[in-house]
Amino acid sequence: MPPNFPPSLRTPPRQRAIVYGRVSSSLQKNRGDLDRQLAELHQYCHHQNYQLIKTLQDVGSGLNDNRKGLHQLIQAVSRGACDMVVIAYPGRLARFGINVLKTCFAEWGVTLRIVNPKLYDTSKESALISDITAILYSYMGKLYRLRRRS
Repeated sequence: MPPNFPPSLRTPPRQRAIVYGRVSSSLQKNRGDLDRQLAELHQYCHHQNYQLIKTLQDVGSGLNDNRKGLHQLIQAVSRGACDMVVIAYPGRLARFGINVLKTCFAEWGVTLRIVNPKLYDTSKESALISDITAILYSYMGKLYRLRRRS
């Protein structure tokens, strides 16, 4: 369209999106949980008319901040590679500190879009129980891996 068309007739540019998915274990990945999660996110991007730039994924604990896909995501966001990060629900990006990530993304001009923001009970009591459970689950996994190695 020529630039002299009124703004109301111009097609807005498509938002560039990066999809990020994560499951906690290889068992979940082998069951197809990660594939289903990513398929849902791809479908969401398609329906929102986002331009899908990249799909990143991890298999590991949400408490582990040393995940390859997470690091690639942060690098892409900081370089301005996207306008939007799309995740299934908050715990898939991080168990703790999601508001810090959201604030950093916003500073870089990137929106964090959570497809299922209220998948769980969001009361204070429920959040506390969820946090304690996540911590216990993480330590149990570490203990199990240590026992298996010896």
